[in-house]
Amino acid sequence: MNRLKEKLENVKQTVTRYPLLVLILLGVFIVNWMMIEQTNFKYGTLQRTLIITVLLNIVAQLVYERFFKQPKERVLLYGAALGLSVGFYFLLKGTALTDEQKDIQTGVLFLALWIAMIWVPTIKHRLTFNRSFIVVFKAFFTTLLFTFVMSLGLSIIIFTIDNLLFPLPFEFFSHTLNIIITIFSPLFFLSLIPVYGGRFYRLNEQQEERVAAATSIPLILERLLTYIIVPLVSIYTVVVTIYILMNIGQAFWSNDLLESILITYIAIVVIVIILISEVDQPFVIMFRKILPKVLLPIVALQMISSLLSIGDVGITHGRYFVLVFGIFAMITSVLYSFFTKHQQGWIAVAFIVLSLLSILPPTDAFTVSRVNHVQALEKVLIKNGMFENHQVTASSEVSIHDQEKISQFVEYIDQMNYTQKISWLPSNIMYLHNFEQFFGFQPFPERNMNTGTYQSSSLPYNQMVIDVSDYHHVIPLSVSTYNGKEGMTENNSFTHEQKTYQVSTHMAKEEIIISLKENNEVLGELNVIDVFDEVLTHGNELTLEQATVTKTYERFNLSIVVSLVNRGSQDYDGDIYILIEVKE
Repeated sequence: MNRLKEKLENVKQTVTRYPLLVLILLGVFIVNWMMIEQTNFKYGTLQRTLIITVLLNIVAQLVYERFFKQPKERVLLYGAALGLSVGFYFLLKGTALTDEQKDIQTGVLFLALWIAMIWVPTIKHRLTFNRSFIVVFKAFFTTLLFTFVMSLGLSIIIFTIDNLLFPLPFEFFSHTLNIIITIFSPLFFLSLIPVYGGRFYRLNEQQEERVAAATSIPLILERLLTYIIVPLVSIYTVVVTIYILMNIGQAFWSNDLLESILITYIAIVVIVIILISEVDQPFVIMFRKILPKVLLPIVALQMISSLLSIGDVGITHGRYFVLVFGIFAMITSVLYSFFTKHQQGWIAVAFIVLSLLSILPPTDAFTVSRVNHVQALEKVLIKNGMFENHQVTASSEVSIHDQEKISQFVEYIDQMNYTQKISWLPSNIMYLHNFEQFFGFQPFPERNMNTGTYQSSSLPYNQMVIDVSDYHHVIPLSVSTYNGKEGMTENNSFTHEQKTYQVSTHMAKEEIIISLKENNEVLGELNVIDVFDEVLTHGNELTLEQATVTKTYERFNLSIVVSLVNRGSQDYDGDIYILIEVKE
């Protein structure tokens, strides 16, 4: 009870220490609550901004504790944090980036502020960055454990009440988790971060003891690092080194899987290097002297490999972040190889600077990748005499190699929604046959050589108004012969005039058979592939009349409306509507 009382007292002190933070967390809670209640509630930008505002407020408080004393200085710092939050909001609102890209920007800034939170208390302080990292590391996993246990316990209680006493709203559990994650977890986490003291604030004996306890490495973590993690990383390092030496002249430079493995390895090693910096076991001391020096050439080789890949496919935003992380890993290797513990805090500065460069225009990952791909695309088009005065002239007289390059560049530009900023490139360039009509050849010719001629037809949305007044039942269906399995059947049943009918769809490698049955008696069958072949003769864009094929049987009429069909060399897939009229 005393331990629990102490924890709750720490949370109470945290509220006093971060007064504005509680209001911001309430804002996050309210936005999450509205998103839970309303599925169409779209305040993603506000939610991202509030999350960043939380961290900016924490960093502002830590800056105040480290360097300032007057209340008005605290107010100014909080005001600056809120001003930066507003700037971030308008940065997100003013870009044409997708939600996924905005999430990446928010995630990178979140990590940068997280590192700033660790680094600020150590500026010109006897506390090292490594010690501060250990404090946050311990607080994070302690909070994770408490959050999990509380969430699990409340989930069981809610489940029991819902099943034994009275039903609860479906959203009740989500709201409960919202309270835990947005209110309890952040305050509990911050309650585990002690006040380190500053230029105008000296710690008393009790506070000094709390800092010493917070910055110490628990025995279980020390043993885990010494006897489990360090040996595993050592073996992993040996395996990676052997592979690189064996393949340095061949597969290493083109193995995309190896790139993700090495990035994961480098990230793990950086964290391990920081954690073991305060462990004084003989084997660990030797390990931390060697590992950063081994890491340096591995990172250098990986960066060279990434740069070679960029020469072939351009700078994607993913590879941009790989290069930025590689630069950070090299700085980490140098700092932990040749500098003192107090100087090693510069890795935080490096991480923050690189993070900001990667998300702020014009050096951000998305601007750089867009400019790079557009320039590379224009270069290939100019080389083939297809681009002049921001106008593209279609041509089929382009080498297969250049067709592949143009296809790769255009596909990435289209996927990343960059076409909005390119006046001469249509926004729907990869839709159906638009690419072929615009450039004069099909995209990815090597792929088409392997799969055969590709055809596609679709019914535009503005044409998809189907008169069903003459029919009794409509069944939407997706069908495909790709990876078909003999006997794979989907059944739909319906009742008409007190009689039950079944519509079965048998999809195999070379046929898609739709059957209408009554009591397992087949009343009629239709091969959808014949319908697809007929529809494909009408070209890329269909009218409703062209997309509709009707067959008459003794006891019913059956119409198939094709909304989309794709045909490869041997395979079909598509979306259809089955319209059934049962004859009286």
